[in-house]
Amino acid sequence: MINVRQAPIEKRYILQNMWIAYAHEVSEYHDDLPNIHGLMGEKDDSYEPETMMAEWWEYPGRAFAYFIYVDDRLAGFALIAAPPLVDGDANWELTDFFLFHAYRGKGIGSQAAKQLFDLFSGSWQLSAMNEHHAALSFWQKVLPTYTKNISTNQKTVDNNISMTEFVFTKS
Repeated sequence: MINVRQAPIEKRYILQNMWIAYAHEVSEYHDDLPNIHGLMGEKDDSYEPETMMAEWWEYPGRAFAYFIYVDDRLAGFALIAAPPLVDGDANWELTDFFLFHAYRGKGIGSQAAKQLFDLFSGSWQLSAMNEHHAALSFWQKVLPTYTKNISTNQKTVDNNISMTEFVFTKS
């Protein structure tokens, strides 16, 4: 059984642990190097474990951390933002989505994504790095099974990373 559950703040350390695996994986597609503390995806050299990933609980109603479970076993996470934290005009942005390798290619990600989208009505956006072919292919397959009103556009972000942005509405 696949389900998503909002992560309670007392389980923030779990998100921190998974973030390390996620940041390492996506570093393959851009020039991200570890900081002086060995963390990928963290530009700031000041490392304070008690505040790492804390922003996902600092903005109630605007930032949401979810854990993805398969048969009550942790399989991944998803991060969702609402305005003004959204990078664009959408009501909701799936900013990060991660499954451990053992859970990929089995339909788990697709089911989890659909459960996440069903949580909130309105316009959605998410982006995938063009060089991350697996992620781009995943969203190109999953989103049309969820909705038919998808638009895409190309954008460039930090360090000239080319992204495909997907925008759709969930009523």
